[in-house]
Amino acid sequence: MSRLKYFSPHYRSYYPGTRLEWGCDSLVRDTHDNTYIDATSGWGVLALGHNFPKIQEAATDQIENLTHTCGCNFDHRPQNVLAKEIMKKMPKGHDWELFFTNSGAESVEGAMKLTRYHTKKSCFIAFQGGFHGRTFGAMSLGSAFPRLREGFEPILFGVEILPYNNQDEILKRWPNIAAVFVEPVQGVGGCKVASKEFMKAIRNFCDRSGALMVVDEIQCGIGRTGKFWAFEHSAVVPDIVCSAKALGGGFPLGAVIAKKEIMTWPPGSHGSTFGGHPVACMAGVVVLKTINKIFLEKVKAKSCLLRKGLENIPNCKVNGLGLMLAVDVFDSSRRDEVMRECGENGLLVLPAEPSAIRLLPPLNCKNKVLKEIISILRSAIN
Repeated sequence: MSRLKYFSPHYRSYYPGTRLEWGCDSLVRDTHDNTYIDATSGWGVLALGHNFPKIQEAATDQIENLTHTCGCNFDHRPQNVLAKEIMKKMPKGHDWELFFTNSGAESVEGAMKLTRYHTKKSCFIAFQGGFHGRTFGAMSLGSAFPRLREGFEPILFGVEILPYNNQDEILKRWPNIAAVFVEPVQGVGGCKVASKEFMKAIRNFCDRSGALMVVDEIQCGIGRTGKFWAFEHSAVVPDIVCSAKALGGGFPLGAVIAKKEIMTWPPGSHGSTFGGHPVACMAGVVVLKTINKIFLEKVKAKSCLLRKGLENIPNCKVNGLGLMLAVDVFDSSRRDEVMRECGENGLLVLPAEPSAIRLLPPLNCKNKVLKEIISILRSAIN
């Protein structure tokens, strides 16, 4: 039965007719018993692949004890355990506090509210090619593709979109800026990487103007780029980190993590019914304990293997860091054809704007899987 019978027309399938029903490690299988390499990781959610045994065990144990309670109003052990693990991953020299959300967009919306409350300013800076979510505030910060906003304007008042990786433009802005939102590596925007100079320019601007630096680590964080947080590549310490996707190990979970002195809003000024869900938090604990220094070194080695293979494919350009890479074929129609060809040959990939194929394989995928990804993609592009 086609899902079009029941679902809103905004749903779209990159691989029509493919209905997934099973997954393990880097592989998924559809209802016709076709097996695919999943180089999407559920949009970067499954950092440890499908059905990671320790995540299954932790989630099952938690379901048998406490399935849900609202963490904003009732304390529970899982969110405390996960919060402690997250704090171990934050830059030293600062005290940090957090609140849990259930998605990346909700993390961005929460950060927007927090920065306005703390600074008493109303405007925001974001960057061309950025994507921060599809709720209204998050959408207003994004510009990765035209249909993101088409039909929904006017966008939120007070958002200015500046060129990405252009520090000179930042220096010209000053009055009434509550926060600057930046992806250290743009996801939907084609895996473009923010330069160290660009990130330092944002930090300097915020220090002088009183604005807050917010890094969107929703897709590029949690080890995806070879460091736990992508902002670590620039040696810049932000004021707020927005996280989600891989944080919950396959369960809906996000977080806004801010320097303690910025968490100035009072009780009841914000909340989330499902934020800090007990089952998601225990899955997240497994993710954070697994992605340690040794694990990240292996991610870097896998990245070198994958990138080298992709760069040997003619007539394309590779962008990104770690296991967050995009292969630009310079034509959106050709990109769509390549994606279909990949699907027919057992590889699921994602689009990136304006004309790239995005690869987000599980961080623990085997080298032979990476080699197969390269082979299928080379064949499809050729």
